[in-house]
Amino acid sequence: MIKYRTLIVDDEKPARELLKLHTAKVNDLELIGTCSNAIEAKKMLSENAVDILLLDVQMNEITGLDLLRMLKVQPATILTTAYSEFALEGYELDVIDYLVKPISFQRFFKSISKAMEFVKARKMLSDSDPLPVSAPANHIFIKVENRLVKIELDNLLYLESYGEYVKFHTPDKMYMTLKTLTSFEESLPKDFFYRLHRSYMVNLNKIEVIEDGSVKIGEKWIPISRKLKEDFMKLMKKRGVV
Repeated sequence: MIKYRTLIVDDEKPARELLKLHTAKVNDLELIGTCSNAIEAKKMLSENAVDILLLDVQMNEITGLDLLRMLKVQPATILTTAYSEFALEGYELDVIDYLVKPISFQRFFKSISKAMEFVKARKMLSDSDPLPVSAPANHIFIKVENRLVKIELDNLLYLESYGEYVKFHTPDKMYMTLKTLTSFEESLPKDFFYRLHRSYMVNLNKIEVIEDGSVKIGEKWIPISRKLKEDFMKLMKKRGVV
């Protein structure tokens, strides 16, 4: 049976004890320790593999959010606090969930279940056999809320930058993930995906019409950057389109 190694960090002893009681009720969890401040937690995290981090937001000197910003590798993190106004900032740091004290076991279990599913999916991805260099991946996984969603590249029409997010458009659905368009520009197969505008990257195989500095994919007209238009047309000529 897989055990999810869990660390509790909270500067209040009653809060730590309650989380310990909740953790003990879930057979899949293995509590590896508790810490009363961020300094102890950072040392623990550097010396141990931790799957799930139960982290108090408000702590003296170094807050839970400050600790997250220090970590190069972040466990599946569930924030705990008495103040709900920190929720938005926490989600910007890619946390799994946010628990407001006092924490009931029912709410704890729902949150922990999300974290375990996330850790399991991430482990499956890291353990999978790498594809040969000559064989480009035919799918991509993106994080949508608290899930990893598989998107077939043949089904992907175009990507759209949306602030700090990227929208993935398929024929029947749109997915949004917290990441930059540039990161996907570097990872997606360059033979098939082209960034023709600072806000758009398109699947070249899905272009239906090229007209007046734009391309049409499905019902969407997407602009071509003036700076990139010449290079884009050369690329399409190589592909035998124009």
